[in-house]
Amino acid sequence: MRSRAEKNKLPYARWSVLHLINAFDARYDRDQRRIVYLQQSKGYDVSVVTSRYDDDSKRRDAFFFKQAEEDLGGVKIFHNHSCQLRFGTAKPMVLYLPNAASLREFDVTHIHGLTSYSCVLGCFLKRFNQSRLVVRSDLSQAGYRLLKNSAVYRSFFFKLLKSMDAVYTYTASEKAILVDVGIPEDDVWVVPLGIQLDRFRQRTSTDGSESPVTIGYIGRFDRVKGVHRLVNPLSQILRECENVRVVFAGPKQDVQYASLILRQMSLFPSFSYAGSLSSDRTPGFYQGCDIIVIPSLSDTGAIVALEAMASGKAIVASNVRPFSEYLEDGVSGVLVDTEDEIYSSCKQLIEDVELRARLGRAALKTASNYSDATMIRKLEELYAFVTKR
Repeated sequence: MRSRAEKNKLPYARWSVLHLINAFDARYDRDQRRIVYLQQSKGYDVSVVTSRYDDDSKRRDAFFFKQAEEDLGGVKIFHNHSCQLRFGTAKPMVLYLPNAASLREFDVTHIHGLTSYSCVLGCFLKRFNQSRLVVRSDLSQAGYRLLKNSAVYRSFFFKLLKSMDAVYTYTASEKAILVDVGIPEDDVWVVPLGIQLDRFRQRTSTDGSESPVTIGYIGRFDRVKGVHRLVNPLSQILRECENVRVVFAGPKQDVQYASLILRQMSLFPSFSYAGSLSSDRTPGFYQGCDIIVIPSLSDTGAIVALEAMASGKAIVASNVRPFSEYLEDGVSGVLVDTEDEIYSSCKQLIEDVELRARLGRAALKTASNYSDATMIRKLEELYAFVTKR
């Protein structure tokens, strides 16, 4: 392995990178997996240390990770002894043991989750491997409230922050949140989330005058995603409109929550549930919809919005970050605050074919700012900055 000084003299540096991830869900070709894959494709020396759980808190076996290693072009994934700690009804906290690979001298340790167990582990390991620490924020509303309101938590966090070389966010609005809690502005970078734009671009077009209008939701079934906010407005639409159908898709992360929603919506013959879709089936889901609704109470990367934008769809989304940064209300999407606004916005889009088309065209144009090539280029700028300090 070249020394850091030698590598910095190369015209196109290829870094050694250790990714620390609480739950590396290799089923979906999205942010974490996409970054790892692209870095491996560019010739980086890439390793992943993670737990044995996926994003649905399900325990995975060795075959799952072996298959992921093959799919990612030979990336080594170390999945160590793991456990979950539950606190009331909150999502379990995942803990995992490091291993010898974590002690190697990597150029960069890339941590996924600013307030995660992986962040604590990465800051501790820096004492041994001397890697530069780059941390993806992904700050939840709960994490933000803790940093704002808990002096003990804030004191612990800022001790960790001293070990970090840079923090990055997906959006400028999220950066403003971090600056608000006391992180120096110069230490926070914006690296826009990237997707494979070509996978989602609409390949067929219809005028929508004869076919039923399809309203779609895709995402996890848990309360923070706000799926319950769709039941009343979409039920009313299905009662009033014969030419509309509604389809939901996504994993039942909260089974009880999902079952209640699906039971209520299944009273309507024009409703269907497509299940948890694999990565290769998601572009087809978007292409089969005319309107995508995103009712989240809060979100971080909001990759569904970017995929819907790249698919050229009319989008009705909650008026929260980062949707309010991705979409311009009335121009490239519709931003809503209440269930009544979800109903009225969807109803208007059902009746106005030209409005759907206009919003979809504007969303597609905006989506070009969120390519995976842009994301990797920004990360390379960040890596170059921290490794030359």
